[in-house]
Amino acid sequence: MGNIASQLQQYNRLSAQLNNLQIQVAGVFTMGVSFSADGNLIVSDSTFLRLFPEADQMKSMSV
Repeated sequence: MGNIASQLQQYNRLSAQLNNLQIQVAGVFTMGVSFSADGNLIVSDSTFLRLFPEADQMKSMSV
């Protein structure tokens, strides 16, 4: 997608697709160095479960 911060600043809104769902990027944030992530996302718990419904099934499994 390129430089998200620049696109967000230029167009004031940005849509993206994640896990076959359309999302709206509301802003950007700074986070420390990561060696294994191409990007990070902050979402509510309800949005997380809509994006990754299998996570709700894993919660109910006993380990």
